[in-house]
Amino acid sequence: MSNRVALQATQFIDLPSRERSLGYRAWDDEAQTYDNSFESIQPDPLDFLRQVLETGDAVFEDMIDFLRMNQTGMSINGDWHNWRQIEPVITNFYDAAAARGE
Repeated sequence: MSNRVALQATQFIDLPSRERSLGYRAWDDEAQTYDNSFESIQPDPLDFLRQVLETGDAVFEDMIDFLRMNQTGMSINGDWHNWRQIEPVITNFYDAAAARGE
């Protein structure tokens, strides 16, 4: 099964007001999601992934679940990050959530 997951930091521009907001877009072969409510974007890709994990919706969680089940990497801001690079961030996030009872 091939399902490449991509995560992109994004500056949104509302038309016609030209109001700007920050957030992310995430997509794979099955779905897409976004959030434009960030105050700032973490410049480091793995810190950015951590930031999105903290705010991501059910669609993003499904994408992460796919990565976990298949131990595959993802594109973050156009650069490929293999499973060994992203696994500690994802595992730490889920371990912390489990410790909090979430």
